[in-house]
Amino acid sequence: MSVSLEHVQEALQVLHDPQRPAEQRRAAHNFCESVKEQDGEAFRLASLLAAPHMPHTSRHFGFQLYEHLITKRWGALPQDSQEQLKQVSLQVLSGGTLNILTEARFIKEKAAQLVSLIAKREWPARWPDLFERLTALTREGETECELALLVLRSIGEGVFEDDRMSDARRNELLQALNAEYPSLFGFCFTTLETHYGNFGASTDPKSKAVSKMLVSACLQTLEAYAPLASMPQICNSGVLPGLRALLHSSELREQALDVLLAIASKKGRDAPHGPFCALIQGILESCGPGGLLAECEYSDHKRLCLILSNFGANHFYTIQGTCASTCACQDSSVREGFLHLMATFTGYQALTVSESTAAFWRNFLDLQAADSVAKMPPAVHTLLLQALADKLRHPKEEDADNDEDVVDYDELLKLWTMAKAKYLDLLKRLPAAD
Repeated sequence: MSVSLEHVQEALQVLHDPQRPAEQRRAAHNFCESVKEQDGEAFRLASLLAAPHMPHTSRHFGFQLYEHLITKRWGALPQDSQEQLKQVSLQVLSGGTLNILTEARFIKEKAAQLVSLIAKREWPARWPDLFERLTALTREGETECELALLVLRSIGEGVFEDDRMSDARRNELLQALNAEYPSLFGFCFTTLETHYGNFGASTDPKSKAVSKMLVSACLQTLEAYAPLASMPQICNSGVLPGLRALLHSSELREQALDVLLAIASKKGRDAPHGPFCALIQGILESCGPGGLLAECEYSDHKRLCLILSNFGANHFYTIQGTCASTCACQDSSVREGFLHLMATFTGYQALTVSESTAAFWRNFLDLQAADSVAKMPPAVHTLLLQALADKLRHPKEEDADNDEDVVDYDELLKLWTMAKAKYLDLLKRLPAAD
């Protein structure tokens, strides 16, 4: 049964009008749901409703129709209809949206989701040229480049977010993605390099905004793939120096920290020493006097501390000086600088920051007691001892005003009570490791 476009739009107007009686809105909702059950009509109406010139409510429902066909009806669709949906999903990315600065964010996400939803079902076996098509799309323009990055991010996030995906299918996707990582990370590196340069150099507000959006989309993609890719694939891609540079951008720092945290949280001993140690050395240099810690706010200090704690816990072998003679970590100042910065974070007024270093120090002190790592420098030992002693002092009421993670003294006291045991444990380990 044919459904008129005008009828659907009228129903959508009623559905989204809070002033309409509940009975009318319920009837409009039921009508819209009935449209989804007619595959042919749903496909035809989706292409009309999702058009760039349509109102947001119409476009949103158009994408809902596409999504229903993919998530609920895919297995029942004829193969030619499936192939048609693949082509349409890519056509939406190429000319089916407004430009990068004017298109609504939710429309961009919906458009990218169409491709990623199909990819989870068809790629690589029945859609082998998908990544090639996405790569070609990035060369069409800035709008298409951003949408392609959103698709890539959505595919990466969907590997583990979809609880209904079988283990066999998940492994198939991971293997296919593994083959794409060199080109994917290479593309991200080029995008970061080009558009961060444009962002810093441009005096045109629109050009600057476009570059910022592309760098942001690129960072979101890197964050999605950091947990999936290996450390060699990440470190050898060239993105690490770019992330370090972004730490000095107040507008992009937060997302760069997100990516670094995803990388630091990876476990293993396969990180290539050169680029990894250069990153650690670069962060320490950035945190020098008058540097990053003076530039950024408490929330960034907190996340940077967590990043360094994870780097120390998961990758201290790159910092303790056991790698090649040409590596940055052979410079004792890198190891000492890292330990000194960690002790400084332990002494932070905010207990959440201080406490987050405990796991690293516990692991380090155990290794030091077993002679598995070199002794900490005396200056670091003194700084850490003083920090731990200060943290064992019973908090005063005025201390709550200086801790940005608590709302009042009672909350501070509760947090201190929970953290106290960790500080006592470290103090007991410290003499044994000395």
